Amino acid sequence: MVSRVLPILLLIFKVWLLVDVHKKRRPQYWFFIIFFVPFGDVVYFFLHKVKDFKLKSLFNAPPSLAEVEYRYQTTPSANNQILYANALFDTSRCDDALWHYNAVLEKDGENLEAIYGKSVCLVEKGQLAAGIAILQQLTDQNPGYRDYQVWMDLANAQWKHGQQEDCLNTLRKLVRMRARTDHQLALAQGLEATGRHEESLQVINKALSEYDHSPSHTQKLYRASAKSLRAMQNR
Repeated sequence: MVSRVLPILLLIFKVWLLVDVHKKRRPQYWFFIIFFVPFGDVVYFFLHKVKDFKLKSLFNAPPSLAEVEYRYQTTPSANNQILYANALFDTSRCDDALWHYNAVLEKDGENLEAIYGKSVCLVEKGQLAAGIAILQQLTDQNPGYRDYQVWMDLANAQWKHGQQEDCLNTLRKLVRMRARTDHQLALAQGLEATGRHEESLQVINKALSEYDHSPSHTQKLYRASAKSLRAMQNR
């Protein structure tokens, strides 16, 4: 009985993680890793999904959409409008969110939060070329924006658009600029997903060497990424 049920449960587990990858706009290579790389689903779960179950999130829940909307309606500042647009995007109301980002940009064309919000909306709507163009502009003009998250979004969009080489080059540039353990992990996973095993192993070995010699607070921050890298190294 267990031997029959277990494969079904494992398939459900993988599908659940794939839905999470899509909803949270993770890099496209996670689809490949979860389904085809041994224990790739487990790696993703402990690297990303497990964060959803932290107890502190129960006590520091973000404001609801209704609350953010009320703030915007009572105090229609650009900041509140962007927060409202972000909340709309998070609840899959991408068209509404895009309208508000554009409304902010009509008044302030250099508002970075609105520019970034517009780019991820376009990517989510499947307008990948337009979204990639904006994300590339952001990386060129503000490379450290959102703690370098814009680079990860750009790489994700490029992968979705079938631009695997551009994606890898984006991640290589990011690692040269800011060689964080999570950035190195993303590059290693992308290389692995495209069959570049030797280059992937070089990235993994270098990342783990740097991680092992980093301060304790840094190791604590990137422990999950290092664990995933070790799992890849030991395959």
